[in-house]
Amino acid sequence: MRKYALMAVAAVMMMACQPGNEKKHAVAADKDEVLVETYVGNLPAADGPGIIYELTLNAESLENVYSLDMVYLEGGCEGNDTVYNVKGRIQHLGKNAMKLIPVNGDPEMFFKQVNDSTLRLVNDQLEEAESGINYDLKKK
Repeated sequence: MRKYALMAVAAVMMMACQPGNEKKHAVAADKDEVLVETYVGNLPAADGPGIIYELTLNAESLENVYSLDMVYLEGGCEGNDTVYNVKGRIQHLGKNAMKLIPVNGDPEMFFKQVNDSTLRLVNDQLEEAESGINYDLKKK
């Protein structure tokens, strides 16, 4: 029995190493590639000149994960900028909206896809700000 198992393993290894299989592996590798998109924008802050958001989406990966870097301008001690990073999961809400769920327990964030190059921060009802203030992130 051991002899047959060893021969089967050897046969599989030999088939994988034959010429012509490289193209099959290249095609499979292309399917596994993840489209990473990054969006940036300077959004308003209640107590400072703004918050620079850099949102990186790995939305087509099996994990559906994101990373968000927020730079609070003049938000730290002595007016220094403060950097805050959040990572989490993406939940798609229909075709043009998503919920970002932080792994650290921070509040969820909601974005709508305005067009091919713009995401807009919205409330949990997917409504835009009534104030008319710009909450857009542009594709980098």
